[in-house]
Amino acid sequence: MMDSWQSVDAWCDKAEIAAKKLEKAMEADDFYERAAANDGLLESLAEFGCSGAEYTLGRRYETGDGVSADGHIAHMFYMRADSHGSVPAATGLGRLYEAGVGVARDMMAARRWYEKAAAGGEPEAEYRLGCFYCAGVSVPKNIDTGVALLMRAAKDGVVEAQTVLLRDYAVKASGGKLVEW
Repeated sequence: MMDSWQSVDAWCDKAEIAAKKLEKAMEADDFYERAAANDGLLESLAEFGCSGAEYTLGRRYETGDGVSADGHIAHMFYMRADSHGSVPAATGLGRLYEAGVGVARDMMAARRWYEKAAAGGEPEAEYRLGCFYCAGVSVPKNIDTGVALLMRAAKDGVVEAQTVLLRDYAVKASGGKLVEW
């Protein structure tokens, strides 16, 4: 039992480190939020090929944050950001294709975008791609690969990945069988 509690403590320590990383990332994102409040500065930065501004605009149009949600415009900004090297933009494109927002729903395209972003170390893409592998969505089902991706995402602070892994660990530890995705 002691080992289990030590594992929980280790996860808590890792979650605290991930929270600090997220806080730093949010500080960087704050720059683009402040730019958005300055009469089109964000759009101007995007016109000059600033991938951070392009990504931020893509995300805003995807979610409807401060603008009318428009998947087509989100797709355009994500594509531009991706062409300028934004790894998170590839994840955004994967989300659009997975949900069919602004583009035709295409799980193969979503998987390809998630693979690109995961190769660049993008935690949300690792989580989503891990779920694809565990469920066999547009790839042959491979629990080992899926769990490895979920573990990477969980270590980087993706709460959804941590939840999936902890839920399945609890089922297994209680004598139940591993939950199928």
